[in-house]
Formats: sequence, C-alpha cells, structure tokens
Amino acid sequence: MRDLARCERSLTEPLMALSERGNAHATETRARSRHNLDHWLPAASPPPAHDLDGGRDRQRYPEGQQEPFPRGLLESLAAEVAEQRGVGGPDESRDHVEGDESPPAHLQPARSEGDHGPTPWDEPRDDDQLAAALLDLALGPADSGLRLVAREDAPAQGLLEVVAEKIGSVVARYGTGAAGNDNQRQVHVPLARQDTGSDHRGLARHEREEHVGVGQAEHQQVRPPLAGDLIGQPVQQSTIGWQISTRAYASGMAEARDQGEVWAKSKRSVGAPNPRDRDPRATLLALAERAPSLEEIDHYGEGGLAERLEARITELLGTEAAVWMPSGTMAQQIALRLHSERRGNRGVAFHPLCHLEEHEERAYEVLHGLKAQLLGSRDRLIRASDLDELEDPVAAVLLELPERELGGLLPAWDELVAICAKAREQNAALHLDGARLWQCGPFYERGLDEIAALFDTVYVSFYKDLGAPAGAALAGPAELIEEARVWQVRHGGRLYSVHPYLIAAERGLDEVLPRIPELVAHARELGVALAELDGIEIVPDPPQTTMFHVYVRRPLEPLQEAALDQAERSGTFLGFVRPTDDPERQRLELTIGLAGLEVPVGETKALWQELLTTVAQPSPRLVG
Repeated sequence: MRDLARCERSLTEPLMALSERGNAHATETRARSRHNLDHWLPAASPPPAHDLDGGRDRQRYPEGQQEPFPRGLLESLAAEVAEQRGVGGPDESRDHVEGDESPPAHLQPARSEGDHGPTPWDEPRDDDQLAAALLDLALGPADSGLRLVAREDAPAQGLLEVVAEKIGSVVARYGTGAAGNDNQRQVHVPLARQDTGSDHRGLARHEREEHVGVGQAEHQQVRPPLAGDLIGQPVQQSTIGWQISTRAYASGMAEARDQGEVWAKSKRSVGAPNPRDRDPRATLLALAERAPSLEEIDHYGEGGLAERLEARITELLGTEAAVWMPSGTMAQQIALRLHSERRGNRGVAFHPLCHLEEHEERAYEVLHGLKAQLLGSRDRLIRASDLDELEDPVAAVLLELPERELGGLLPAWDELVAICAKAREQNAALHLDGARLWQCGPFYERGLDEIAALFDTVYVSFYKDLGAPAGAALAGPAELIEEARVWQVRHGGRLYSVHPYLIAAERGLDEVLPRIPELVAHARELGVALAELDGIEIVPDPPQTTMFHVYVRRPLEPLQEAALDQAERSGTFLGFVRPTDDPERQRLELTIGLAGLEVPVGETKALWQELLTTVAQPSPRLVG
C-alpha cells in the first residue's frame, strides 16, 4: 500500500504542476482567440445548459448526433492529445465522427447479469468496460489546459506517456486488492461528451460489486474545449465519482476471467455447474437425442413442440395458459405493462434489488412508460406493512421468490400470504418473478401450483436451475397471455424457430426438477457445515433453497489467488470470489446443482478449512 501511495503521489504532483501551467496557457489562448474572432461572433453566447430531470435526460439525443450550429468551430486546438494516449483505443473508435474532430470517449454501461459474463450461473457483471482513453482517466478535470497546449508543449506530451506507463504498472502489480484502501479518496473520471450527472443508474447496476456512484451537481466541472466545440458556448461536463479506482475495475475484469478459466479446467465444482455440463459439444449432443420430428418443430411460436412445453408449464403452475419467451426481461416487462393497461395506472412497485431496477436499464420506464415505487429497503425482504408506505396507488406489485440478491431468502408463508392480501386490498395485480421458483417447494412444503396461485401472472426461467441455454415462460389467464403474445412480437421476441431451446427446457424439467428437493437438502447441510468455520458467514443461515451466499473475512486478492491455486491443485472449484463494500470481506454465491452432489459435504468443508488457513485473516481494526 505504501508503494501504491508513492506511485499515486508521483502521478499527481507533476500533473498538478502541468495543469497549472496548462490552465494559464489556456487562459491566454482563449483571450487571443476571442480577440481575433470578436469581429464576426455574435455579442451574446447561448445560455449554459440546465440540469435535466432524470427521465428526460435519459431520452435526450447524444450530443454527437445533434445538428451543428452554423457558427465558428475550434478545429485544431486539441487534435493531437487523443493521438498521444499510452494505450490503444477500441477499433473504429472514430465512427460517426467528422474527419477533423477528435473521437469522443465511449461509455459502455456496466452490467451485472447477462449472457456475456464468464459465469452465467452466478451472473456477475458482463465484461462491459469503460472504453475511455487511459489519458482521460489519468488526467480527469485537471487537464483543462493540456488539450490547448498539446501542439506547442512537447515536454508535456512526454510526461503523459510516462504517466500512462506508470498507471499500467500499478494495474499490473496491485490488481483488485489495491482498491481496499481507496475509499477515503474518491477518483472523479470525466469522459468527454458524456452527460451522466442526472442519470442515477446510467453507469452501473451492480452497486454491491462495482460501487460506482454518480457525481452530484456540486461536483460538476467545466471540461476543456475539444475540436468541434462551439466557440464562446459554455460546455458543462458532469463527473463520475468512482468508489473503486479505475485500476481496480480493470483488474477485477481480469480476475473474473482468470476464475472462469480455472473453473473450465476443473474436474468438479461445488457452487457452480460442472464444466462438463456446460461444454457446448456435450450439450448439443444431449439435445440431439431429443430432436423433434419435422412435424413437431415450431414455427413462429406454433407447433407441437412449443404447444407441448407451454401446456406442461400450465399444468405445473396451475394457470390457464403459458407462452415461451426468449428472456425473463421480456416476459416481466410485458406482464407489468398489461396489468398497468387493465387498471389505467402506470404505477408499479417492487423491491429495490428487483431485476427490473438493477439489471434492465430501466426499460420498464423507457419502453413502457411505467413508474416504479420501491418497496422496503435493500437489506431485507418486502413486508406487508411496506405497501402502506406507497405514496401513490399502483397497478401491480412484483415479488421475487426467492430473493436472489439476499442469498435466496424467502418470506415465511404467512407473511407471503399477508403481502398478497394487502396488495389486493389496494386493487393491485400480483406478478411473481419466479426465475428460481423451482427451488421454493421444499421450504414452503407446497407444490409450485399452490405458490403460483397467489399471483395473477408468473414468470419462470429455463436456464436458471434447469440448465437450458436460454428461455423463459410467462403464465397466467388465457386472455392476458394472448395479449402477451402480441407484445412478444412487438418486442422482437417471436422467432422463426426455437426448437433447441424448447427441447433444452424439457430436458431440465425431466432431469433436474425432480431432484430439486435433494439439491435443497444438500445446500442446507453444506451451509450448516461451513457456518462452523471461523471467518465464514452464511446468508441465509441455514440456506432455504439450493442457493446461498458465503461471506469470507479475508482480503480479496490473496483469497482469490489461494482459491485458484487450490482449484488447480485439487481439481475442485469452490466458487467465484467477488468483492463487497468491505475490502476485508468477500462473497461467493453458491448454487447447488447436480454437479455439487459429486463433492461430499465433509470434503468441501475440509477444502474451505485449508483455504482459510492458507490466507491470513485481516488484522483487527483500531477504533479511536
């Protein structure tokens, strides 16, 4: 850490000095520019941009797509800065940019749950990364003068190259663990032509892992002019406050990929599927054994295979009808919209950690005009009393069973019934996010149909727990499901043929669903055993479903490295280690599938004991 602090000072001090020099030069340059152009510029400049409200801000056109004003432009003041970066930018980064204009930095939002992460069963963030230039990340708001002196000040360019090299060495050396003590000094990263100050969810949806905050109004800076900016027009630039450093974010991506590689080579897996079960060739061969005849194959949602699967879901859940859909994201947005239209109310309510709020870019609002109220707090389940706190009536209440972000926690049956009764008293429809509903029967000691009967509509997933590559179903009243089919078309979700996904769903229903009670029992036994180890906390304790969270009081980087070494040595992969808000406390999300049954509980406990002994426990914190 001392080496890291010295490295940071070696970067900051010359940058501040260079910034002062550049700012002075910038002031002089702007004065000369103003003097030379006053004879043809209008006397009054346009008013500064006002802060937009969150909803409208998300609907704005990007600045790069706006029509240019027919006035004077800065054409060459900062063109060379973008060309002096210490690392290469993304391919074709100048797309849609005029020839003489420096390319804007692209901001790709971080995501948490999708198909592109290395471990879909644990569903961490996707490998979407900030594609900003390393130069921008290093300089931040302090570079206001550097862009203007780039042509004339060659020594400055040399220093920037050194800075880039130093930052690269810090990332390579310290990795994610270096972020542990960064929470006292926040790093603000301005990205050219990005305006995220009013978008409270525009950058990241997975706060528990990324901890990315949004700069408030008082932290907003005026960024330096870029080629193509209108002379004399104030340019507002929001700042993004990182609660972890950029170097830690980049290293975290690399660590996640490393864990995926080690998992793929492991012979056994405790809290994630066995790599053999995820092998594409093995999966396709298994599905080929179930290949339908030409007469059964589906076309645009119709055909014997599709009808057979939908009828099976209808029977399992005790509903009138069901429709297969490509994703739960599509199914749930459609369900909430239909409930909203039936009641003439755009309001919906759900938990603060709901998938729609955390992982779907607020599509319920952008695509369907729905307005959400959040029920309860992030660290507990929804209670019936939370519905009394709603500010306005809502058309639908969404509940997730189990609550994945809380370790697969479930409310007691009586509390669940009370929540549903309270919602109906308020004339709200009830929708169940049952992505993992398959796990809930043993805890409630009730069939899936009895649980589903509490709700008007139910969504279930075929890739969570059941192992299909993708796919979901929306079940409910026949009339509503027919309308859902229309909205499926509007969403682009009615595909020519999806028979590989349909037979994969049937395979999961046949081979995995009957063994859910066995998996839940194993998860409970394992959770109880691990809870006996010093330095480990189980949430919930004991586990209620096939999944639970393991919190380990060890520093991140040593724990990750030791876990990878152990997996390579023993051939048994315990799970994916993820950071939490506390740098000395890490988390693993374990879901016991059929692969988990291959490793006895006693052996798994011994491997964990070995891992905890290998990694030194953090020193007690001094309070004073």
